[in-house]
Amino acid sequence: METGETVKKEFRILILEDNADDAEFAERELRKGNVDFSSKVIATREAFLEGLETFSPDLFLSDCTLPGFDGLSALAIARERRPGVPFIFFSGTMNDELAVESLKQGATDYILKDRRRRLAPAVKRALREVETRSKQTRTIQALRESEAHYRMLVEGVSDYSIYMLDRAGRISSWNAGAERLFGFGPEEILGQHFSCFFSNEESLRDRPEQVLQRAMEQGRVEEEALRLRKHGAPFWANVITTALRDRAGRIRGSLPSASRPPTRCGASTSGNPFFCAPRRSRFIQPIRRRSSATPG
Repeated sequence: METGETVKKEFRILILEDNADDAEFAERELRKGNVDFSSKVIATREAFLEGLETFSPDLFLSDCTLPGFDGLSALAIARERRPGVPFIFFSGTMNDELAVESLKQGATDYILKDRRRRLAPAVKRALREVETRSKQTRTIQALRESEAHYRMLVEGVSDYSIYMLDRAGRISSWNAGAERLFGFGPEEILGQHFSCFFSNEESLRDRPEQVLQRAMEQGRVEEEALRLRKHGAPFWANVITTALRDRAGRIRGSLPSASRPPTRCGASTSGNPFFCAPRRSRFIQPIRRRSSATPG
């Protein structure tokens, strides 16, 4: 639905009014206000209950007092059976005390008949609020389904380390592959900053922040680099860090994935099976020790 002055969708309005002239008067005001609607006018409790089921209204418009029925009773029924549907009183006899009581019981608004110009804006505002809440509900549901789908796809993967970082670089999800590769259980690592996978020297050079910054700027960063397992054991990893954005393009966090790169490992003198020289290293080159001359 648009948020401008004209409401485009045709809405169903159930009008509770025993005076045919007043019902026609309300319909005329709504059309003058560019509300596209169909309506059903009823005046009894029985007709009101039937209209709830057969007409399926998008909005209730009710007088306050009717012979054998009243607006507050209709409001109570509507709140019980159609709790998300706006209920607006349009009455010529509503005093301030009754108006306040109606709002306390869940009425959306009340308009006096001698202030009829307020009717169409009030109806459009109420319908827009319903649409806004509906969109929020759909967005939350889609997000929950997306997150559930992510967990099903990712958390069971054991061959690759996949984890999620929030905008500050703290670890917010951790799959089985990450536990296998880094050695941390979820209870140990969730909420920690991902700089714990970098050496002290790299952290002092702001290397973790540089990785995140490049991912934000480029969308994705791939590298073969040293990372640290639990208790500080180093190993080479192929790491891809992808920036995560919402629909508006704002950064939500990042998604690093890591695996051991193809290696040509011989016997490791360090006794660490993870510490093997990679076939290539894009961003971090191994440090070669200088050979010192031995005096003859």
